[in-house]
Amino acid sequence: MSRILQAVLILTVLYPLGRHKPLVQLFDSLDARYKMFVAGMLFLVFAGHLASVNTFPFVTWSMYGMPQSGDPFVYEYAGILQSGRTTPLVPSRLMPSMAAARIVSKLYRQIGSVNSEHDSTRKAELLAQHRETLAALGKLHIRKFPDDPMEAIVVSKTIV
Repeated sequence: MSRILQAVLILTVLYPLGRHKPLVQLFDSLDARYKMFVAGMLFLVFAGHLASVNTFPFVTWSMYGMPQSGDPFVYEYAGILQSGRTTPLVPSRLMPSMAAARIVSKLYRQIGSVNSEHDSTRKAELLAQHRETLAALGKLHIRKFPDDPMEAIVVSKTIV
């Protein structure tokens, strides 16, 4: 979609806000320097979006997604329990916080690094780091579910 069309659509959406009386009254009640600040920030956000500036707070955000090259895939983790059952290993179930998302992204980066490394010594080091991270997740599972501890973790790549 062209930048001009994006600009027209954004302005069309914002136009009713500019016509909303309480908002106009609030803006009119501001001191001149605050008006300049607000107008400048709105201009920078608008211009940053259209220029696709990738600096805070002006994030790159396209109105429409672009197709990714290659087949999309996801790594899935399953724990094999002492009872013989298999259970999905989901970090957010083990620690319901933002740390779970960080661990999932770290695991993804680790696998990517292992798969892209050509030096066998470095590849073995990266694989050992990945195994340590998985072992830490296994220990978290054992703490949370001590009656049926996890004995192994299986990593699989699924093409979506």
